Amino acid sequence: MIRKKWCEIAALVAVGIALSVLSSVAAEPDLKSASWIVPQGDASASPAVSHYRLLFNLDAVPESYVAEVSASSIFHLYLNGVRVASGPALGDPAHWCYETVDLAGHLKAGENVLAAVVWSPEEKFAPVSFMGESAGFYLKGLTDPSISTGSGTWKAVSNEAYRPLRKPRLYSFYALGSFEKFDGSQHPWGWEQPTFDDRAWETAVAASVNYNLVPSRIPLRGYRPDRLRQIRDTKGIKVSDQFLSGKAPVRIPPNKTVTILCDREELVNAYPELRFSGGKGASIEVGYAESLFEDPKKRQKGDRDQIKGKEWVGSFDLITADGGNDRLYRPLWFRTFRYLRLKIKTADEPLTLVDLSYESVAYPFEEVAKFDANDKTLDRIWNVGWRTLRLCAVDMFYDCPYYERLQYVGDTRIEALISVYVSGDDRLMRKAISLYNDSLGDEGLTASRYPSHIRRIIPTFCNWWIAMVDDYRLLNGDKEFIQEMLPSIRTVIDRFKRFTDEKTGLVTFSALEEWDFVDWSGYLSHGKERKTDDRTPSGLLSLNHIYGLDRAVNIMRYVGDEETALEYEALSKNMKKAVYAQCWDEDKGVLTDDLRMERYSEHANLLGILTDTIPLEDQQQVMRTILDQNVELMPTTIYFRFYYNRVLVKTGLADEYLDSLGPWHDQLKLNLTTWAEKPEPSRSDCHAWGSSPNYEFLATVAGITPASSGFATVRIAPALGALESVDARMPHPNGMIEVKLRQTDTGLAAQISLPIEVTGTFEWGGKQIPLKAGEQMLSID
Repeated sequence: MIRKKWCEIAALVAVGIALSVLSSVAAEPDLKSASWIVPQGDASASPAVSHYRLLFNLDAVPESYVAEVSASSIFHLYLNGVRVASGPALGDPAHWCYETVDLAGHLKAGENVLAAVVWSPEEKFAPVSFMGESAGFYLKGLTDPSISTGSGTWKAVSNEAYRPLRKPRLYSFYALGSFEKFDGSQHPWGWEQPTFDDRAWETAVAASVNYNLVPSRIPLRGYRPDRLRQIRDTKGIKVSDQFLSGKAPVRIPPNKTVTILCDREELVNAYPELRFSGGKGASIEVGYAESLFEDPKKRQKGDRDQIKGKEWVGSFDLITADGGNDRLYRPLWFRTFRYLRLKIKTADEPLTLVDLSYESVAYPFEEVAKFDANDKTLDRIWNVGWRTLRLCAVDMFYDCPYYERLQYVGDTRIEALISVYVSGDDRLMRKAISLYNDSLGDEGLTASRYPSHIRRIIPTFCNWWIAMVDDYRLLNGDKEFIQEMLPSIRTVIDRFKRFTDEKTGLVTFSALEEWDFVDWSGYLSHGKERKTDDRTPSGLLSLNHIYGLDRAVNIMRYVGDEETALEYEALSKNMKKAVYAQCWDEDKGVLTDDLRMERYSEHANLLGILTDTIPLEDQQQVMRTILDQNVELMPTTIYFRFYYNRVLVKTGLADEYLDSLGPWHDQLKLNLTTWAEKPEPSRSDCHAWGSSPNYEFLATVAGITPASSGFATVRIAPALGALESVDARMPHPNGMIEVKLRQTDTGLAAQISLPIEVTGTFEWGGKQIPLKAGEQMLSID
């Protein structure tokens, strides 16, 4: 399934690295090591879905019973009928993850059954994020090697019940691959249960899988059972909300067509679970939608709570009932939905819908931070933002869970900051940084999204990745980890050197080679208005690169490479001079995007301020021009507001931040329960780059930011605007930072608590006050 290049890379890595016992599949005698297995059959025809079972006996239940588990794409592992793990966390074949699971909690004395299902779709049907090359299952018993795959005792079977469905018509780029066409008459019902008779199954055989196995960098995903909230509409049948409570089964007569529209009332990532009985030959379509549409082709949705007069457009799974009792359908990968629609056509037998529920899935972030202000409308923005972030974080960060589930750098940088500020957990951030490092290609750039079996380059995102590494320097300071990124940082900067125009000193990229995306705003989204052979130097792309260079200077100085830091500092200085000399429009008092002075954007001017390309004395006036819209500039949308906000802080205008939340209040009026990709009309209803207020409330309003590497010192510079009071706390590597602020008639009263060994400064009204570890009271007139 994966391109040949990745197979070769994986094989070379596997040969060239000496792996530890816990993280390898190195060949060892007898049962001390595991091997990949598949069902018997034509080795060239990888099964899309395969099942595995192992019977084993224990004299007594041990305190710990640890195993490593992986699969070629998605696996679900059961022990004695209970699902105990799913995975693996996505990666590429050179860095393929295994999950470590302690099975002791579900063992029993006597006979036990391990069972697994693996989904390994062909590339043309696979999600773009899947980079597996073939089918296969892997389990290595660390406590008990006899349960390892390759021991000769595992049984396996290919499941012909699953077939791919055509891509849903969603009027948009869709990267999730095919959904499921499931024929219940061909499914081995009860395959995961101890009582299942697997005598007809054959012994699994070894598979040739060239993956370099590494331990997952993140914890197992969290699951939680839950239910839909209400029936919104039906056709051909009457259904009570009690059905959604599991208390009122629905009987559908023979030869009947019915539709049942269910509403969760907020967006979720979940495995829906439909229990049904009878109805042999019935067709059951389980559909999933973020919202109903006023006009699908124009992506117009309107009020997300409303369904009247709207059109259903969504992805779906299609089940054919086999007529058996108490069947449970659960898709192999989770679905994203607010609205779930059952569209059913029975055959000659009645069908009974016994129950409909779901199990949500998410990365196990905990909401440790708090933000409480006297303006309670901010609470809803906080809650919607955190929900959005949770839906865009499972085994990696997603741009959106419904349409793509791809990890893009532009999104991830913002998501990572939010997640660490609110939860204190930086493991998903570390994984993302590492994956982008792994994505470095022959062209000398990191991929814009990764993992992905379709390579996509967005040059601006390479510089955001460098900035993301620098963000990590400030928040964590793990020097050894950061040093692993240095070769790729240097390679990226060398590539930009080669594509810098000697005459003008500015960066240039051809539309034939890369996608010069900046923001979902006019020409900044695709740049396709340029001729494809046009290599005109770009002030805007140069400013983006300057931003990356300046962050690289910080990184190199931190790791002690002063020579490279000075080199990058000189590159940045020269490019700043070149941009200002050729792109500053004296009449308008702003920077232009290009040398022809045909295009003007807020983005170029924001980056001009953040990089000090625009002189310090002019920066506040330029930002005031943007705020007051005195010059016609291409505006920022939700994504780039993160950089807009950084400029508010830098230019001393941070008190105006809360007044800039109009786009978020507008979405709340439309009853979105997660933040949309961009203002209406929007494709995706869930893009966590819109969750930036969760970061801003802590970093800008409460004013908490790291002042040195590893958060060793802190800067607290509140920007309360019209707020009278703010109580905030956020996790720090040493403990908790807590801030209580009260504006008075004469100034500010502040109560600050810093963790052990953490010092810093408090800034307000032009005054700087030193802070020590522990609690302190401040009164500033």
